Amino acid sequence: NGTGDYFQIIAVGGHARAAWTEDSGTTPQVWAANVDETTLPATFSSASTASTLRNPSGTSWTQIPGAARDVGIGPDSSCTITVIGTDSLAGGGGVYVWGGTKWFGPVLGGSGMRITVNLGGLPRIVNKSNSIYRLLFNNNGGIFWSQMPGAGTDIASGADGSLWVIGTNPVSGGGGIWVYANPWVQPYGGGCKRIAVDPSGQPWIVNSNHQIFCHNMVGWVLIPGAANDIGVGANGEVWVIGTNAVGGGFGIYTWSGGCTAVGSWSEIPGGGVAISVGTDGLPFVVNSSGQIYERLF
Repeated sequence: NGTGDYFQIIAVGGHARAAWTEDSGTTPQVWAANVDETTLPATFSSASTASTLRNPSGTSWTQIPGAARDVGIGPDSSCTITVIGTDSLAGGGGVYVWGGTKWFGPVLGGSGMRITVNLGGLPRIVNKSNSIYRLLFNNNGGIFWSQMPGAGTDIASGADGSLWVIGTNPVSGGGGIWVYANPWVQPYGGGCKRIAVDPSGQPWIVNSNHQIFCHNMVGWVLIPGAANDIGVGANGEVWVIGTNAVGGGFGIYTWSGGCTAVGSWSEIPGGGVAISVGTDGLPFVVNSSGQIYERLF
């Protein structure tokens, strides 16, 4: 726009790169994409370092400017921050990416209701018609929204590169649980309303009765407690939005036990209605007023 302040996604060495510059004079940051949902490196291990975008100092919650309906944080090392805005577009709210000091978007006019970010830092969404979209490259290196087959009501990416959705097929507990394998497959029984994915690529879910389950590759494990939303970081940290009403929505909790029924919840001051967890295990939340917060320790 003539000010040296922009956002775009470019192709470098056959991989996706989301880049922006800031008019503050700081060095442009680069987010890298090196896998998609069906091509995973055999030696992949998830990153556990703090985000380059996250303020390294501070305590408690820090508000990020803007307003949102949902938030999705990438398992990539840059901890890519995306939201579904509160504006009204064809598929829901606009898709926005945080550039460190401001939001960029709507990205190519994309809009939806729920959002996640893949291992390469690129958004995947479901919209108000339950259509599923992901941001891809064309043969000329440009980017476009590509509709995926199927339909979903929630969507989650794992640090292993996997992509999961809650389907529109009704089953006990909510919608069916699907993972993308070109096409979608339904590896496990059961249903849910909200989904997150742990570093091993296994789902954590909240069902229509607010029950919390994780899958340990043998079967579902019931986690004590109740939730409205759930997020799992690339380092395995599990956070939920509870069912107890507080200012800003519902209580916020973190789980200590991994995918076992033995553990405990720790309540963190604050309230929200949607949650996603960064690479370093700290959450971002949207509250009932649409305000966006990140947790700093």
